[in-house]
Amino acid sequence: MAEIATTAMATPERTAIGNAEKFVAKWTRPLAFIGVIGMLIAAGATVLDVLLRWLFNSPLPALNEVIAMTFCVAVSACIPSGIATNVNLKVDILAKWTTGRLAAWLDAFGGILLLIFFSLLAWQIYVYAGQLAEQGRGTVMLGLPQAPFVYGASILIGIGCLVQVVMAAGAIERALMQSSKYSAQKSPMGMTIFMVGLLTAVVALAIFL
Repeated sequence: MAEIATTAMATPERTAIGNAEKFVAKWTRPLAFIGVIGMLIAAGATVLDVLLRWLFNSPLPALNEVIAMTFCVAVSACIPSGIATNVNLKVDILAKWTTGRLAAWLDAFGGILLLIFFSLLAWQIYVYAGQLAEQGRGTVMLGLPQAPFVYGASILIGIGCLVQVVMAAGAIERALMQSSKYSAQKSPMGMTIFMVGLLTAVVALAIFL
């Protein structure tokens, strides 16, 4: 009995933010799967184009336009899952000197900066897509409308922003857990709502000011 009690105490209860992190990691995988399939198809078409050029001197017409539009959406589809699984590049130059509470808060600060970056990126891509739609821009050879693909990319990156809100909130929570006055078992829902609201306000200020 004592062993069971010790195990229960050693395993911290998952907080609301922790559950949200697990949720977004699970439900962004299908988007990434579709994106990877799209990139593989585009890569296969490129190989086929090279073979046709080499063997028959007859390349696939306007393949570069199709590849460009496909990769625009496919790469964006992988961003939410990449954010949810923390595969973004991180350079820990000062890792030896920043440990414990300082490292946790630096990680939280980096999460907020990453959220602002992706929010600005999604916003500017959406604005660019609107300009393409107003001008009726299309690809040169096939005449494919460019705006729907760019709109799709901006929406997918926008989903990535929502995921980053959760990840940044989790980083802030872990930083707060470094304090002796804060524990996973005492993490109130109000604190969770406050952190998400704060991050949303930061993003809104970064975009509209």
